[in-house]
Amino acid sequence: KLLDYLLFCEDNNLDWLDFSGARPSLRPTYKYFHHLISAGSRSNAVINQYTADVYHFYKYVSERWYDLDLSRVDTIKHVRFIVQSSKGARYIEAEKRSQTRRTPAISTVQIGFVREDGEDLRPLSNLELGTFLGTIKNEKEWSTVERLILLASLMTGARKQTILTICLKHLRAFQEERLLPEGAYILHAGPGTGIDTKNDKAQTLYFPKQLAEELITLSNSPLMKKRRGKLRAQLEINSLDLPMDEEDMYLFLSDQGNCYYMAKSDPRYSVVKSPQTGQVTETIKRKLLQKASSEFPKDFTYHWLRATYAYQLYQRLQVLVKEGLMQLGEDVVFIQKRMHHESRETTENYLKLFKMTLDKVIAQEIWESKLFNGSYDVLRLGAQDE
Repeated sequence: KLLDYLLFCEDNNLDWLDFSGARPSLRPTYKYFHHLISAGSRSNAVINQYTADVYHFYKYVSERWYDLDLSRVDTIKHVRFIVQSSKGARYIEAEKRSQTRRTPAISTVQIGFVREDGEDLRPLSNLELGTFLGTIKNEKEWSTVERLILLASLMTGARKQTILTICLKHLRAFQEERLLPEGAYILHAGPGTGIDTKNDKAQTLYFPKQLAEELITLSNSPLMKKRRGKLRAQLEINSLDLPMDEEDMYLFLSDQGNCYYMAKSDPRYSVVKSPQTGQVTETIKRKLLQKASSEFPKDFTYHWLRATYAYQLYQRLQVLVKEGLMQLGEDVVFIQKRMHHESRETTENYLKLFKMTLDKVIAQEIWESKLFNGSYDVLRLGAQDE
């Protein structure tokens, strides 16, 4: 987005630091805003994203190295409004920029999906999950790194920024004496841990024993040791006088020795131009859609693994409820805690979807063959049948 703005300035012989124009229409950011609108190739929502990134770039510049009057970059109004939710009403304070376009109201959630953090997702059904696991099992086509990035989210429900910012030091939590009776290790994520989370919330993740052992094996492999060596070489070549001990290095590194997602606690975060943001998950998704059978959902995203984790957990808990080992309603609290949902309503939306999914699976896999039998003979015609 910033590159697009730079090219616009260069093509129109504009000095991106010159905001001396008396009228807003004479300043580069306002000219760019008008250009985005007149081009007509981007939606209002996307235009707002572009102008927001430009504004925050100027904000960064003004804070770091250039005395710039931000009021001439864009006109900002501080607004305060009330948001009503299931938890009650609360005040929200926000900045309203003049370089924005009106966007349509939020769409309804499509049937069979649940909305979380603005994204519509659904769990993989058990049959789809079988296809998924069968696809990534092929060691000739899938690397151990790719497979574990997928399995880590599937087995813990963690998002990509959490999985991809795990470092070697965090693997110390996977010690035999710390193994829980349920066969999992606890790993804390969020502020102060070095592992990024959504909105910097503190989280407690549960790593199954098998997954933990595979992650440790990966960290000790010659492959990952070689990649960590490339990372050290890069730091020396770029003359980055930044401390990075072996235990502070990321568990998942690319073939070039780069991290897939740069944690905010990374000493390089404030100096690199564009920190990595987990694009590897998009690459893996495209590969999965190419390799999986045609029955696998084409709209699958990495975030679906989080929903799939919750669905698998839900199915296991229903057995405990049925056996009387867990009270009805306790399953909601349990899933809410494991998914780190701030609102119980979000968890309940998941459960509504899960119940609907189970009904659909039962209908397709059990009832279908018995409902019609392929002929008209199943029609009840006698009064005694009513």
